[in-house]
Amino acid sequence: MNKVDKINIDYNTQLNLPDYNEEIAKQYNITDFEIDYLKQQSDNFYNQFSALLNLNQHDKLGISDNKLYIQKLSPWRYVVRKYKNQNRLSLAEYFNTEMEKYSKFLNLLYNTYNEYYCNKELHKITVKNYEFITNALYSIKNLRDKYNLKSNSQEISRILESVLMKFLKYESLLIKQISNKRL
Repeated sequence: MNKVDKINIDYNTQLNLPDYNEEIAKQYNITDFEIDYLKQQSDNFYNQFSALLNLNQHDKLGISDNKLYIQKLSPWRYVVRKYKNQNRLSLAEYFNTEMEKYSKFLNLLYNTYNEYYCNKELHKITVKNYEFITNALYSIKNLRDKYNLKSNSQEISRILESVLMKFLKYESLLIKQISNKRL
């Protein structure tokens, strides 16, 4: 079972959560449209960054259709990276802009969950993002360490450090939120 199998939470499965008071849940209403929007955004970000979960030591990240993908070690990898202009600077720019969008989404999720913590669907979305962040931290740390060793990789190293700090922040915020406001 790989990391992707561990984190892949089906929204239709039942989590083993304690029962909650129906009267309290009725006071905190969130529309289906808002839940669907958060699900859609969560799935989009998961699909966009899922390559981070399976990254090995000699793999390189590429960007295609605004999604990360893994380029395995092969004789053609250098040519493909040159042709598609996939280098440290393009990866740094990608991480800089896309992680800013993901941070805004996590802020929205955090604030929404604070307000509507009795919603089971919202809880599942929050748990899924927490598990994704927890599993992706290892790959981001390894990428940061790999680029720290190279003298010509200061930009990507700085941005990966920033991404790592954001992920650590959201990991601690989401786990506190999930454990303190259980259904």
